[in-house]
Amino acid sequence: MNLRLFEIRNKIDNLLDQVDLLRAEEWSIVQLLIPETKCCEEPLDFNDTKRIICWHNGMIRVGPKMYRLIKTLWNSKKHRASLEKIEQNVWNLGRPKKLFIDRHTIFTLICRAQKELKKHHFPYEIITGKNFSTQEIKGFRLVYAPRKKNN
Repeated sequence: MNLRLFEIRNKIDNLLDQVDLLRAEEWSIVQLLIPETKCCEEPLDFNDTKRIICWHNGMIRVGPKMYRLIKTLWNSKKHRASLEKIEQNVWNLGRPKKLFIDRHTIFTLICRAQKELKKHHFPYEIITGKNFSTQEIKGFRLVYAPRKKNN
């Protein structure tokens, strides 16, 4: 009886592998059919222990604050986060007393993150969210902007 269960499990594993191959083929066909200007967003995978962010065509390992910043933006509704939410999730994580973080410190981290992500052809771009009447920066968001590698 155990031998029969082993054979069934092998068949299930083979079928799952075939399904994965078919899904990958389907994804490549869909990508060919969709014009590049109308691409859907690309999913990101986060490895908390190694601080690695993976996407379809690459990966990047970043520092702890930059990792928490990108993860905060990604997990926020519509990939938007206010300055207060970024401050809380990046610097005051798990602290009962809120520390004051200068806005310049946040902007410096954003600027460094933008340069680092662009260098590694990250498929998203960090842009500012402003109050239109006062032009005051209220937060930041991730926007899908695939970059091509220059060979």
